[in-house]
Amino acid sequence: MLADTVSVSATGSWSNARTTGNRSATCAWYGVPDSSGDDHQVRYGVPLGYSNCPSKDTGHRAQSGFGFQGNDVSAVTPGQPFMLGRFRHYNNPIVEPARPLERVDLRIALTIATAGGSQSPNLDFVLALHETVNDGWCEYDGTTNCPDKSWFVNTMPTDTFTIEGIEYTLEILGFQSSSTYDPSKVKNEFITEENQTNTAYLFGRITARVPAIMVDKSADPTSGMEGDPVQYSYVVSNSGDVALSNVTVSDNKCAPVTPVLSSGFNTGDINKDNKLDTTEQWRYTCSYTVDADDANASDEIVNTVTAQGKYQTTTVIATDTATVTLLTGDDCDDYEIDLTSSRYDAASNTTTFTYTVSVDSDAVHGLSHWVLGLDSCIAKSNIKAASHSYEFGTDPTTGVSGIKFNVAVGKGQSKTFWIRLNGEWPIGLTDTAIKAGQLKCYDKVEGPVCLPSIDVEKSVSVDGGTTWHDADDATGPMTNVGSPVRFKFFVKNSGKYPLSGVSLTDSDLSLSSCSVPTTLAVGASFECTVDATAIAGQHENTATASGQYDGQTVDDSDKAHYFGKSGDLTITKNVVGGTGTFSICITGPSPATTESCKQTSGGPVSWTGLVPGSYAVAEKGVDTDRWNVEIVSSPVQVTNGVTATVAITNTYIPVPGSITIVKKADPESDQSFAFTSDVPDYASFSLVDDGDGAGIGSITMSAAPGTYHIAEDLPDGWALSSLACQLAGDAPGSSYEISGNGVTIALAEGESVTCTFSNRGALSIAGAKFHDLNGDGDQDAGEPGLAGWTIQLEDSKGGVITTTTGANGAYSFDHLVPGSYTVAEVQQTGWRQTAPAAGAHNVTLTDADATGIDFGNQQLGGLTITKTVVGGTGTFNICITGPSPATTESCKSTSGGSVSWPG
Repeated sequence: MLADTVSVSATGSWSNARTTGNRSATCAWYGVPDSSGDDHQVRYGVPLGYSNCPSKDTGHRAQSGFGFQGNDVSAVTPGQPFMLGRFRHYNNPIVEPARPLERVDLRIALTIATAGGSQSPNLDFVLALHETVNDGWCEYDGTTNCPDKSWFVNTMPTDTFTIEGIEYTLEILGFQSSSTYDPSKVKNEFITEENQTNTAYLFGRITARVPAIMVDKSADPTSGMEGDPVQYSYVVSNSGDVALSNVTVSDNKCAPVTPVLSSGFNTGDINKDNKLDTTEQWRYTCSYTVDADDANASDEIVNTVTAQGKYQTTTVIATDTATVTLLTGDDCDDYEIDLTSSRYDAASNTTTFTYTVSVDSDAVHGLSHWVLGLDSCIAKSNIKAASHSYEFGTDPTTGVSGIKFNVAVGKGQSKTFWIRLNGEWPIGLTDTAIKAGQLKCYDKVEGPVCLPSIDVEKSVSVDGGTTWHDADDATGPMTNVGSPVRFKFFVKNSGKYPLSGVSLTDSDLSLSSCSVPTTLAVGASFECTVDATAIAGQHENTATASGQYDGQTVDDSDKAHYFGKSGDLTITKNVVGGTGTFSICITGPSPATTESCKQTSGGPVSWTGLVPGSYAVAEKGVDTDRWNVEIVSSPVQVTNGVTATVAITNTYIPVPGSITIVKKADPESDQSFAFTSDVPDYASFSLVDDGDGAGIGSITMSAAPGTYHIAEDLPDGWALSSLACQLAGDAPGSSYEISGNGVTIALAEGESVTCTFSNRGALSIAGAKFHDLNGDGDQDAGEPGLAGWTIQLEDSKGGVITTTTGANGAYSFDHLVPGSYTVAEVQQTGWRQTAPAAGAHNVTLTDADATGIDFGNQQLGGLTITKTVVGGTGTFNICITGPSPATTESCKSTSGGSVSWPG
């Protein structure tokens, strides 16, 4: 890159407005309308209201189109963004054109001035337009109806220019609404509103053209051994941004590297110019054969390809490697030859040997042929037939003599082969060989041999000997557990020599009932049968016969299988809300007459190996007062090979407890107190404490263990004075919590809780005793209270309580309940009562206190008259008349001395 800056001046011109099908856009026009000196424009389409294409003087400015006005920048650093100019989309309404503008060319001409001079390169870009239909669904968001979208198809042209020996081009960065560059906002799309001129600023940068090359190498196959061919493939691509010439490819281990050609050019040279363009991939190949030096050097071949190309005076290079894994004789494990059966057919007097030949999918090669070695006593004339064409003799590639099958078996394949020999042949180990590519593998496999031989065939019957099953493999015939099973043993001298010391044994059965000869002539045989009883599940036992010839012992074994049909039963015990040990019992055909029980405190209990059939399930000894028992379901059907399931759920029935609610009222009355609770069957109830037993003063509720809430609904005029609970027992598990006018009780199993709700009146009667100085029955200003007077309260039942007035004459009766009361004072000598006029107050309390129940008294005066008698004696009547009483004359008799009227 240049470190110095250059000055840049940009202008733009439009051309070739077209559809994507390369048809000229309708009414396309290019230039500066009205010679206004404005931006260079492209206009197209028939404006709304026009019937034909407009002329320059009659409406180009009414058409849709684009405009570009270049910018002059005095200092531009290559690689740094700068504003190229102002871009406009004149998005005017036009008649839907037959040939819409979808692509248009914009040539940006730069004048670049450096210290060494100036140059004026032209750089060509293609602008795309998606003009949307202005109704229906809109693809782009905007403020007007269905905006359009513009963008540059190519942001970097093929045109270049050179500054101080370095090739550059102009890269378009995109549009931005602001003329100040912001890398987070510039992008190569411009969404434009309908029926208006949309303006954006176009930014770009001067970018150097950088050459680069890349090569990718692969090998096929990726593994092999000495002598195997390997094909290398190479793909060379241009990872830079300029075309490369003089492209060459070489490999440090494989030569020659050959290009893949078509018509004299590399198949990847699309434009056939012998230059590797930025969009091209050129292909090459090279053939290689693994040699001894590779095999001796390491366990893999790693070789490197080098690709190079040239741009002007610059050479670019790239390398890549490929690895081929070398294989050894250990890879013989990928090939398998197995004897799958050997059958003698007495009718044709032939023995057929069948083999399976398999190749693993990850083997280095499929095999080309294989050889079954045959003893020298077996001649070609002994071979009656074979599954495939074959050769008889010694295989020159493996050195093994016998029968050779020239039949390929591919990787991941298995094939079956057989040979049929005249006569009956014993089985022994013989040689085999395979050829796979350069790999030769050897092994031993069972096959026909020239040895003394003995054969035992064991069969089984589950129907008393009517049907016999060879049953070499599981499962064999099926029968119920406990049923009779019969085994048959057939032993024959299958070799070419007489046998002595003959024996027969079985892995499971006693063969004492069998008559076993000590010798067997060639072809001679014997058999015996043995009875047994079926046991549960898969049964396998093996018979072994042996004999001797000339000091050599030969033997043979054969298996027999049967399956004792049985099923399993699992019973899951679910215990809810308690603990205990439970006895689970089943009754059914296995055994048919005996009950089988198992103990459990919960979880599964199982019976295995049951004879298939119906089984009854029961629980024994359960306390039904304390447990609810649910069995799902009984009887249950047990079938062969399946575990039947039953669920027994025991739900504990807890011992109920009790909650007693006691009502105490002060005073005792016939008031009914209502309660609410969540104890079942006791959602609401009422209690009365009337003192004579006529009302219900307590209630006892039976309840299961749990948490319950009981609350009192207080009647008007009553208050809850106390709430106390008592738990029964020395170590109770229950508990309670009192809150407000209720209690929450956690009731434990079998326990009792007693709670007493005490109530007293919430009302009061209050008043004052005053000195009615003027005797008018009202307490006037300055008339004081009278202390020490007794006030009586009598209820509707005749009960009387008293209180004494205080220092200021006040008194009150508290904790009263609703009802009718009489309030009176106890008269004192020397006073007369002035209020109330009736002498007492009758007060009825309902839901509010009574106040102002006042009493007034006026203190009385005294009058003493002294009678003096001078000079005689007599009885005299002394009389007074005045307000006490006002209209009555009061007289007293005296013979002398004082007479008095107190009060």
